[in-house]
Amino acid sequence: MSDSPLPIRLTQAVGLTTSLLLGGGNCAISVLFVPRLLESPAPLLLQQWNNLYQVGMRTFPPLAIVASVSYFYLARDAGFGESWKATAYAISGALTVGIIPYTLLFMKKINGKLATKLEEIRNLGKPESVVEEEESVGEESAHQLLDLWGLLNLMRGLMLSTAGVLGVWTVLN
Repeated sequence: MSDSPLPIRLTQAVGLTTSLLLGGGNCAISVLFVPRLLESPAPLLLQQWNNLYQVGMRTFPPLAIVASVSYFYLARDAGFGESWKATAYAISGALTVGIIPYTLLFMKKINGKLATKLEEIRNLGKPESVVEEEESVGEESAHQLLDLWGLLNLMRGLMLSTAGVLGVWTVLN
């Protein structure tokens, strides 16, 4: 790594740091934050999830793009397809930017259901006084939806973490 020119070292630092921070952040949300939300009544759970979702929607995809562009630049510099390093960087880039289509394919429906439940509670007036009743057969509760959301979010975190670890391994070898 020390033989690399400064722009390459900076690009490595950006790609590795960003993907590992995003991976750790996503995993922490699923492992630490979601279980605390599940202890809350549905109105509070939905409001807090929405706040988290809004912040994540504005920050995670752009940062994932920055990290993936860094990895793809490193892959190009390594000779795209001409060496194992180029392939490893390309895989890291694909895993990192892959959280965007993953979200659209696997999480969009759950995000929509959670947003709909939040809107329903807001339309009832005093959200803090609403208690979630047992849902009719076939309809998930806010707690069930958030539990599934947390699991799917953990998978995004693992994608990002895998990209970062593969990137570190590639830089060090």
